[in-house]
Amino acid sequence: MKVSELLNEKLIAVPLDAGTKQEAITALVDRVAANGMAQNRDLLLASVLAREAQRTTGIGRGFAVPHAKCEGIPNLTLAIGRTNSPIDFASIDGKPVSLIALLVSPPHQTGPHLLGARGAQPHCHQ
Repeated sequence: MKVSELLNEKLIAVPLDAGTKQEAITALVDRVAANGMAQNRDLLLASVLAREAQRTTGIGRGFAVPHAKCEGIPNLTLAIGRTNSPIDFASIDGKPVSLIALLVSPPHQTGPHLLGARGAQPHCHQ
């Protein structure tokens, strides 16, 4: 799967108005929900934050990929944001993040992306 197949200009936030990891994740989840790509915004946000609490998704070099699987997400969805100033994401390299790619998908969808490995994310239920 190519990233270009997932890109939707409505899900790109430049600049992403966020000063913390939670604000950045919330803003991207809100964008997904506002564009009708999540049936339950609160459930999605809780799922992404629960996954993030397990282990940081700040993968290094200023990049983070928060993600989750959740009921009410019809398809693999990508939302991207770039902050004006780097924010602490507890990244594995200890450096702040400015580019964030939120990936969310339905629980049954595994395989089109690396983050869909079984057991890697919590499944949330309505």
